[in-house]
Parts: sequence; C-alpha cells; structure tokens
Amino acid sequence: HTTHDYRLVQAFVNTMSQVFPSVYVFDVPGTFNTEIMASVQPTSITTFRANLAHFTPSSIMGQVASEVSPVVTQGHSDGGIVFTDDRAPIEQITDQLLLSYIQQH
Repeated sequence: HTTHDYRLVQAFVNTMSQVFPSVYVFDVPGTFNTEIMASVQPTSITTFRANLAHFTPSSIMGQVASEVSPVVTQGHSDGGIVFTDDRAPIEQITDQLLLSYIQQH
C-alpha cells in the first residue's frame, strides 16, 4: 500500500472475508507493509485486543502484541475484487500502485 492507496490490501481483505468471519488489519510502521490476520470464529476488535494482552510482555509475541494492539482495525469487505484461482490480478494492482506512487513523487 501507499499512503492513500489500499487497493491491494482491500482485495486481500475482501478475499479473506469470503472464508473468515473476522479479519483484522494493521500497518507496519515506517513501511509500505500491512499485515492481515483472520480468525475462524467470529470475534470483535475488543476480544482481539484482549487476546493480544494475554501474551507475556517480555516474549516475542508479547512484543508483537504491544505494537499491534494500538493500531489494529477490523477489516470489512467493500464488495470489490475477490481473488480466486481464475482471477488474481495481484501483479496488475501492484504495478498500478507503484506507477501511481512514482508519478506522485
């Protein structure tokens, strides 16, 4: 993703929402990366954060949880692109993102 273009992230959220009842998204600070997590059982953002709090703060997962918890949001399908075996224009979307970013900078 770029600062204002989350097309690729949204397509992954749309796709994962076809299978998983709860999808969570968080940007990795200082990068163009976004992490996407999903749960098999329906959950809320409150429950997701509460589960993150169960990790021991000094453990690696505890450190990850402390960074994720404040920035995580619940992902929602927007009815747009869903990747399938027959249609997964990931390279096209990535190329469009890069081209738009280069043109703006």
